[in-house]
Amino acid sequence: MTDHRMHSDAHDGAQDPQVPDPAAAAEQPAEAVQTSRAHKSANQPRQKAQPKPARHKPKKQSAGEFLTTDIAQMLRGQRQKDSDNDSLDTGTFPVVRKKLERTRTQRTLWQRIITSCLIIVLCMLLGFGYVTQLRSASDNYESLSEDELVRLLDETNTQVDRLEEQRTQLSNQVASITNATDKQRELNAVAKKNATTSGILAGRLGCEGQGITVTITETGTTIEAARLFTLVEELRNAGAEAIAFNGVRIVASSYIVDTDEGIEADGQLVTSPYEFKAIGDPNALSNAIQISGGIGAQLRVRYNANVVVRTQSSVVIDELASTKNYQYAKIVE
Repeated sequence: MTDHRMHSDAHDGAQDPQVPDPAAAAEQPAEAVQTSRAHKSANQPRQKAQPKPARHKPKKQSAGEFLTTDIAQMLRGQRQKDSDNDSLDTGTFPVVRKKLERTRTQRTLWQRIITSCLIIVLCMLLGFGYVTQLRSASDNYESLSEDELVRLLDETNTQVDRLEEQRTQLSNQVASITNATDKQRELNAVAKKNATTSGILAGRLGCEGQGITVTITETGTTIEAARLFTLVEELRNAGAEAIAFNGVRIVASSYIVDTDEGIEADGQLVTSPYEFKAIGDPNALSNAIQISGGIGAQLRVRYNANVVVRTQSSVVIDELASTKNYQYAKIVE
């Protein structure tokens, strides 16, 4: 038995010959410890360096795939933002309350009231303007004297009589042509007569008859062309059949304007004294110029001009209007 224990101790000592004693290890110097560690590291097998993992190169994408991927990411991000914004938990949107039906009714009522007020105001303004116009028209006649009203009535009657005379003349011409045996000869006679009348009106023919002459002389203040044209219009309204102004035949297309060099009538310069010749009823023509507040009085008061009106039994107008070439108007055949 003793041999067996000894043999086992010997076997144990053979298996752990390097087990140090704790007390002896404590007494070993630091150099011995370092030498022991170096010896252990030398005896340990050296580990092989592990190879680095291979990097995966990104796969190249085409332009269409890249654009599709980018758009898909944008859409996903927008959907996420929309879902976050639509959430009531974010507090982005206030709680919307239903409007009361009473508020809508009140708003509609106010709109109707405002519309009605605007319509009433517009009607009042329209009525006020109409009444003002009537008063101004009546005031124009109320400011005239009895003699002036009589003259105005005479001028109106003269125009009516002239129109009636023209109507009667035309009716007689139609009747004479219809009842004539030789209609062609009658047509030629009527055409010749009408040509004479139209020639006088158009200024192609000279004429003679009773009428008036008006002489206007400036005494310092220059008379505007518009005043002289007003005088021509007054003579026409009074029934003048032919008018001449400082050697210029006045027709429907005549004009009188101011220029840098002076007053121009149908392209000709005219200077003071201004002389108008008119053929027609002397009394009607004279009253048209001499009426109170008329063109004669305006020239005397505003421009301090000398205005002389003479009635004559024979007024000769031999001035002729220049022939005009019509570019657009053609004779109907």
